[in-house]
This record gives sequence, C-alpha cells and structure tokens, in this order.
Amino acid sequence: MNRKLHRFISLALVLCVMTACIFSGGAARAASGDDAGLEGTDELVETASGLLPAGGTDAGKEETVYVIADAEGTPTRSIVSAWLKNPDGADTLTDKADLTNIRNTKGDETFTQDADGNIVWAAAGSDIYYQGDSDADLPLTVHVGYTLDGQTVTAQELAGASGHLVMTFTYENNTATTREINGETVTMYQPFAAVSCAVLNGDKVTNVEVTNGKLVNLGDQLIVAGIAMPGLKESLGLDTLEDPDGNPLDIDIPEEVVVSADVTDFSLMTTLTLVENNLLGDLDLDNVDSFDEMEGSMDELTDASTQLADGSSDLYDGATALADGAGSLTSGVSDLSEGAATLAANMTSLYNGLVTLQNGAVALAGGLDTMQTQVADLPAGTQELLDGAQDLKTALTGQVKPGAEAIKAGAESIAKGIQSGDPAAPGIYEAAVAIAAGAAQVKEGLSNIPDLSGSLTAAAGALAKSTEFNNSAKTALTALASAENLTAEQQTAIQNALGAIEGSNLYLSAVNAGLNGVTMPDTSTAVAAMDQIIAAANAIAAGAKSGNAAAPGVYEAASAIAAGAEQLSAGVDAMVSGNDGDNLDALIGGLETLNASSQTLVDGVAQLSDGADALNAGAVTAVNGAYQLSEGADTLAAGTQTLSSGAQELSDGIGQVVDGASDLMEGMDKFDEEGIQSLSKLVKGDAQNFFDRLRAVQELAKEYTTFSGKAEGVSSVVRFVIRTDSIGK
Repeated sequence: MNRKLHRFISLALVLCVMTACIFSGGAARAASGDDAGLEGTDELVETASGLLPAGGTDAGKEETVYVIADAEGTPTRSIVSAWLKNPDGADTLTDKADLTNIRNTKGDETFTQDADGNIVWAAAGSDIYYQGDSDADLPLTVHVGYTLDGQTVTAQELAGASGHLVMTFTYENNTATTREINGETVTMYQPFAAVSCAVLNGDKVTNVEVTNGKLVNLGDQLIVAGIAMPGLKESLGLDTLEDPDGNPLDIDIPEEVVVSADVTDFSLMTTLTLVENNLLGDLDLDNVDSFDEMEGSMDELTDASTQLADGSSDLYDGATALADGAGSLTSGVSDLSEGAATLAANMTSLYNGLVTLQNGAVALAGGLDTMQTQVADLPAGTQELLDGAQDLKTALTGQVKPGAEAIKAGAESIAKGIQSGDPAAPGIYEAAVAIAAGAAQVKEGLSNIPDLSGSLTAAAGALAKSTEFNNSAKTALTALASAENLTAEQQTAIQNALGAIEGSNLYLSAVNAGLNGVTMPDTSTAVAAMDQIIAAANAIAAGAKSGNAAAPGVYEAASAIAAGAEQLSAGVDAMVSGNDGDNLDALIGGLETLNASSQTLVDGVAQLSDGADALNAGAVTAVNGAYQLSEGADTLAAGTQTLSSGAQELSDGIGQVVDGASDLMEGMDKFDEEGIQSLSKLVKGDAQNFFDRLRAVQELAKEYTTFSGKAEGVSSVVRFVIRTDSIGK
C-alpha cells in the first residue's frame, strides 16, 4: 500500500469515524492579543485549536476574525485581528483590508492608505499586529439552542436554573457555490471545521457529555469541546452515495455539537467556536490514480478490520469469564478472611487454655513427686508389719499355747488330788511345779510379743498422705479437662492420668482398711496374771512338799487356774486360726499380699510422676507452639484481610476491563460496519467521483484565505473565533 493510499484512507477514516479527527488534532495555537472583550478565552482557544490540524505557519498574513455574539449566537460585532509577518525585515509592509477603526495592537508603527485603498505600514523591519472592525457577512453562523428537562428555553431563562440541560450548537454554512464535476453541476461549501467549546462550573454540573468531542478538566471549571463540519457531507456527495447493491452508504459526518449535563443554579461564562477551513490542506491527492491497487488494499483492510472486530468480541468474552472468576475469587477470599479471623480468635482461646494446662501440670508434677517420697517407705513398713505378725504367731503357738496347756494339766491334777482327800497324794507337788513352769513359759511368750503399733501408725500416715496427694492431683486434672480447645491427645493424656489416680485411690483404700482391722493384743494384764499363777503354783508345791497341800481354797484355785488356762489356750487358737475375722493367720496372709503389692504402688506412683513430668513438658511445648500459632493466625487474618481488599479491587478493576472491552467491542463493530466496510464500498463503488469532489473541495478551500482582504501576491490564512455572551443572574 503506497503512501498516497495511506493518506486517502486516513482522510476517509476522518470522514467516517469523527473521533479519529477529534484526537488527531495538530499543535495548539494561542490567539493573537485583542482589545475586543475576549480576555480569559485563551484556554478555550487552546482546547479548540487542539482539535484542528495546524496550518498557515508559512503565510505572510494570518487573520483572526473575532465575533461577539449574544448567548444564542446572533453576532453583535466583528473584529479582525491581523498579523503581518516581516521575515526579511522590510521598512514597509503593504496590506489591504476592508476595515474601519484600524489600530496597532502591539507597537507604535503607523500606516498610510494609498489611492488604491492599500494600507502601507511603516514597519521598520518589525512584524505588524493590528485590529479593525468589520460589518461584512460572516461565512459561517453559529446558533446555540437550549432545552431544560426537555423544554425549549431562552438563555435568559436558564440563569440560575437547575435540571437536565441540553445545549445544541448548529451551524449555517453561508459559502454555497457551484462546481462542474464529471459533467454535473454540484453545490459545494467551504470545508469549515467548527470546534465549539463551553466553560461550565465544575461544582454545579454532573454527568457531562459531548458529542464528537472531549472534556477538559481545569479543576473548578470544566471545558467541553466538540467538532462539526457543516456542508462537507453535501460537498463530497456522501449523502447520495450507494454501495454496489444500491443501498445508501451510512457515512456520518457531524454537522452539530450537543452538550448535555445535569446542572444546579446554572451559569455559563461563555461559549467559544473556532472555525477554520484548512482541514483538507495537507492531503496530497494529485497522484492518487491506482484504483486497482487501492481496491486490493481495501480488501486487505476489510479483512483486517473484520478480524479486529472478532478479536474484540473474543476479548470481551474472555474479560467476562475473567470477571466471573474474579467474583468467585472475591467470595472465596472473603470466606477465607472470615475463617482466618475466627481462627485467630480461637487460637487466643487455645493459648489461654494451654497456659492453664501448663500451670496445672506443674502443680500435678510437684504433688506426685512429694507423693512418691511419701510412699517410698511403704514396702519397708509392710515388711516390718509382716515380720512382727509372724513373730507374734510364733510366740503364741510356740510358748503361750504350750504353757497354757501345761498350766491346765497341772491344775487339773492338783484338783483331783485334793478332791480325793489325800493331801499327800502323789503328783500334787509335781503338778504345782509344772503349773509354775507353764506359767513362766506363758509369761515369756507374752513378753516376746512385739509392739507393732508404731509401724501400723507410720504405714497409716503414709497411706493417708498418698490419698491426699492423689485427690489433689485428681482435682487439678479434672479442672484441666474442662479447658477449651484441648487437642484429642491432650484429653487422652488427662483421662489416662485420672484413671491411674482412681486406681491408686482404690488400692490405697483397700490397704488402709486392712491396716485399720489390725488390733495388737495388750499382754500386760496376762503377764501379771502369770505372775500370780506362778506364785500360787509355788505355794501349792511348797504345801504339798510339807504335807499341807489340802489347805482350804487350794482346790478352788487349782480349778480356776485350769479353767483360765483352758480359755487362754482356746483364745490362742482363735487368734491364730479362728474364723471370726480377727485371726492372726488371716492378718499374716493380708500383710503378705500388702507387702508384695506395696512395691507395685511405689512403682506406679513413680510412673505417674514421670507421666506428670512428661505432661508438663508437653504442655510447655504446646503453649509455645500455640503462641506461635496464635501469632501466625493473627498474621494470616491480617494478610487475608489485605488479600480480600485486593481481590475486591481486582474484581472492580476487571469489571472496568469488562466495561472497556464491551465498549471496545461495540466501537469496533461500529468502526468495522460504519467505517471500514462503508469505506470499502465507497472505494469499490464510486471512488473516482469521490476523489474528484474531494479535489474540488480542496481547491475551493485554497481560494478562501482572507475575510477582510489582502495585498496582491501575499499568502494568507484566516480563522474565526465566535464568542457568545455569558449566562448568569
């Protein structure tokens, strides 16, 4: 595709899609100074100039026509500001202008007027800037119409009003002329491009929109600017073009600018319309003649445009899917954030519970250490009890019982002898001696019975202390078991410890009951009785030896001794092996079991103490871990909150992408359908006639270079600046 074809396509895009023209404007140019009441319009001129291509920089004369109009566009005064350039530093500059009240605006140079009506300035090598008044008809008239909430209103009625405002700029191109194009007489107009701007109070307007233009925000003020080209569509014959199928081509060239906004206490500083006719000046159309090449290139352009439109549709679909995913992400992150906050709160409770567990474990371990010390002597005590009980059995069965039987036999023998009436009956002496010997044996046996009361008291005290520590540990563990947020392993450890303590308590209770059932016999009275028996037996023996064994009362004493000895023997039998629950054999058997099991208790308490130490160590580790976990949960909660905010921003941003992709898709569809496709049909349908008209319009623009006039041979350019009055109370 050659460079001239590129230029043609660029022009056609301008004609078909006006936004391309709006945002491809040339360098902004400030207006010349003036004294016509146009102060404060520099920003408007800059904005308007930015929508138009630059031109006229090489002209010898630049002419700006300032038009003062009322708020609805009716002209009240026209002031022409001229700049005569003096690149060679000439002494005089000659100009021609149909103006009145001519005055120098930037210097003190003067002028004279010759017979031909030329104005001759004494330039002295300088450029000349001057102004003058004109009453000539304007080539373009601007009309500004207003509606408020759908009702037509005047500018005066708008002052201080509120509502939905629509301000419409329409243009009347007064330069109609005729030209011959391919044997046909057609009407053409100067290709004026008009850019209209309005200054709005930024604090009192919202929802501002403008057709064919843009908005410029200056802080407390808002400038709206739109472009129109009145008459160009008719000049190019675009309103009569048809495609090869005979359908009208829809090529939209704007001929009005519409500004809409919601206003409060409305006021308007001014509107400004900048008008120039050099829009087509830079187009090189002289050598555009390869229409075959152009048609082929247009096919390529059409295919590319279709692909671009399809791609924008795919982009929209992808952006929509991305938006759906972002919505799910936002929801999920929100749930995660809430869960992390709950986790952080629960971690604090867990930490507090574990601190309580650790404190209880410390107390439990200390108590069990003390309990371990208390029960350490229990095996030795039970062994001492067992040894004493066995010694008691030996004394009773080996000495007391035989002695009692000897006493009984001797006493019975004496009683028989005395009862026979033979005081010297043989055997009385020997029986009395035997009684004395048996009583001595019983006395010795009773004296040999050990005193085990101290061992019993010590053992009972150790068991009581063990029970006390068990109960303290049980209370502490029960309190720990009710703490919140304990792990399953911690609950299991506590329940196992409680079970061990309960079993220990049952064992201690059984041992304690056994000890409480042990009653040590009091032998002091029996020993004293044996002394009396010995004395009595010795007296009988002495009487028998002297022949006085039948003294009164001896028989009764002997009978009593025999009865007492029999009871003593029976009592020994009952104590050793009777079945009334207090027998010595049963006690020995119980003590043997206690002796064998007491070491098991000691070992069990040691294991329980070790377990408590392990529980304490585990609790310390758990507390430290819970603290770190709590801090991590707090960090997680804060991070997920940030993530939630970021996800929402992402979702919002993707929503904007979706909106933008939707706008792009719609815009590309419109661009493809109304721009490229129409352009393709134009090139293939009536390209030659279009180019001929375009050349004619370009030539027409070259003919109109001045409003007030110019000297012969001087190149010039002209622009118009039309300002309307303000609207206010």
